[in-house]
Amino acid sequence: MRAAIGDTLHIHTNHVGEAEALGEILEVRGTDGAPPYLVQFRDGRTRLLYPGADAVVEAPAPAGAPAAGSGSSAVSSGNSGSNNGTGGGGNGAANTNTNGNNSRPPRSARRIHTRPGW
Repeated sequence: MRAAIGDTLHIHTNHVGEAEALGEILEVRGTDGAPPYLVQFRDGRTRLLYPGADAVVEAPAPAGAPAAGSGSSAVSSGNSGSNNGTGGGGNGAANTNTNGNNSRPPRSARRIHTRPGW
């Protein structure tokens, strides 16, 4: 995992009722972008942490790109079949429209942890 100052650390959760944590990376104390990171979360807490497997570093959007939820979207509805990117697959085919252009951002590296037999 590599990060830079200003990136967002997104910590996913697998527990029902527990909110996901989003925070801005203020300092990178490891070498070459490696952990530990000093992170300020949106609720004001500041923590020094080594992110686990459920965390994803997200780079900030470029200055000219529209903000998420601003009304303009680059998502294409040209996918055929029932694989609309909401689950299954895992081969990246859901992120490619019918023209072969990759117009959607890649999905996060969220992993669901389960035990055998559950």
